[in-house]
Amino acid sequence: MLKEKRGITLIALVITIIVLLILAGVTIATLTGENGILTKAGNAKLNTEIGQEKEELNLAVSSVKADKKINNDTSAITDKELNKEFDNNNTKATAVQQGENTIEVTFESGRKYIVNSDGSFYEQNVAEQPEKGEKNIFSRKNGKVDIVFLEGTSYSISNEPNEPNLSEDMVPVKFSDTDGAWIVCNKDDPEWYEYVAKEGEGDNNESKWANVMLRDKLTVDGISNAQNATLENMVGKKVTQEGSMFVWIPRYAYKITYYDVNDENKTGQPIGYSDARGIIDSDYKNVTGQDAITAIPVGDYYRTHPCFEEDLEQGGWSKKLTGIWVGKFESSKSSSGQAQSIPSVNTNWEEGATIGDKYNYAYNFNRNLESHMAKNSEWGAVVYLTNSKYGRNQTTISRNASNWMAYGGAIAGGSPQKGKYLTENVKQTTTGNLYGIYDMSGGNEEFIAAYLPTGTSNEGNSFASDNPDEQNSVNDKTTSTQYATVYPTSQSSDIIENYNLLLNRKFGDAVIETSENTGTSSATNYYTWEKDTCNYMGNEKDRVYPFMKRGGNYTIFGGCIYKIVRFHGTDTSKTFRLVLAF
Repeated sequence: MLKEKRGITLIALVITIIVLLILAGVTIATLTGENGILTKAGNAKLNTEIGQEKEELNLAVSSVKADKKINNDTSAITDKELNKEFDNNNTKATAVQQGENTIEVTFESGRKYIVNSDGSFYEQNVAEQPEKGEKNIFSRKNGKVDIVFLEGTSYSISNEPNEPNLSEDMVPVKFSDTDGAWIVCNKDDPEWYEYVAKEGEGDNNESKWANVMLRDKLTVDGISNAQNATLENMVGKKVTQEGSMFVWIPRYAYKITYYDVNDENKTGQPIGYSDARGIIDSDYKNVTGQDAITAIPVGDYYRTHPCFEEDLEQGGWSKKLTGIWVGKFESSKSSSGQAQSIPSVNTNWEEGATIGDKYNYAYNFNRNLESHMAKNSEWGAVVYLTNSKYGRNQTTISRNASNWMAYGGAIAGGSPQKGKYLTENVKQTTTGNLYGIYDMSGGNEEFIAAYLPTGTSNEGNSFASDNPDEQNSVNDKTTSTQYATVYPTSQSSDIIENYNLLLNRKFGDAVIETSENTGTSSATNYYTWEKDTCNYMGNEKDRVYPFMKRGGNYTIFGGCIYKIVRFHGTDTSKTFRLVLAF
């Protein structure tokens, strides 16, 4: 009997090959995948290098601080002192003074660190340019903002916002439901403020942003002269007349996630982002065809809001800020001819007060506190905090529809009534309660310290001119200051061309990041978040519109907090918002 011959069948061979391929794939993934052995080894090596650099920098800083303590030297750390320590320790790094209070340290690896005057430091590495994309820019008409608070003036994420920066002119206040009034408190009062994060969907209403009053109009029950009284003597007493009120916007970093315009609930897949890498699509590619202005990435590529930074062209300040104070109410003119930020007062200014005049009113409000007219970046900083989980959590702010243009102090068609803003109009605020900022939607239109350098004469352009005292001065100042921001302009200054120049060049101001296209909106044709107008600056119908207004007015439909309107500078009745940065 012949023995049956046995061999490998074709099917068995195929199965064997498939199994071997699967095993090979698993092995390769194990070695090189995102969590693979080789990848983890590379990351471990990188983390070790960074840890060693930080250890060496900390050693140098600690040595300088120790020497200063021995010699009773209270001056700030300098680059020369750090470089001396680097030489002593054979550390391959170089320190260069960047300003009065900051030093940049560069290691041999190319990584950079910023050392503050107190010796604290953080890594400073700007996000890499994303890969160029091939498709057109996606729609930016639908998105949401996520933010993280930052510690001090650093890029380190903090669970709590920075403590409000206070001066002797400022009186902290909290609201008492029992008294139905503001009560003076001290900065250590746990009830003064609480920036509460809303989890999930829906309006927040629980977040209490920090409020202060200045002493300009302040009267306090039982205090004969609140202008000169100590805070200690006023604590616990009821405010009987509000001083100019301001709300604290703490330093933070933000990221915008965009969704399809039909995905109103924002539950689908994101179509793009705006973060430290610029405006990018969901494949993390730069889809604009031009390089973006990148930033130091915070956490998962969050971008520190420009108004807290030193980049003047992005609307920054002369130094890094822990936060800013923003007028709680739209500004009005006091009986003594000064600007003020108090409730239940008509905000229409007298005829003849141009944008330049109001810029000067804001600047001269309180020079000790670096008062100024709100810049576009500062408006955007409030808008993004409002949209976030620490504000209204994407809930639309109710519009102030009162034709009296009073700060939340009047029902539509009725005369201003003191105290109404405390009880009936809290939905007109950035928090949905009385701790927020009023009338950024509706009320009166607000001038913004932003302009195009058009080279043409415009009424009231003193802050935008290199020769403001000349009778026919022009908008020719081409460099931004900490008080006013220059925006790019095309050769023809065409409105649409000017708008398109912003793409991946201006961030944080709630213009290009929260709108698409520019023009006149209608019930079916809109350009911004919450379905409102984006009428950008430029030339139209033989007229130049080099200035900007925000917030809309009492007659406008839609979510006016995102509204953008161009104008020529002669719109004299409008108002502005005060900001303090010191």
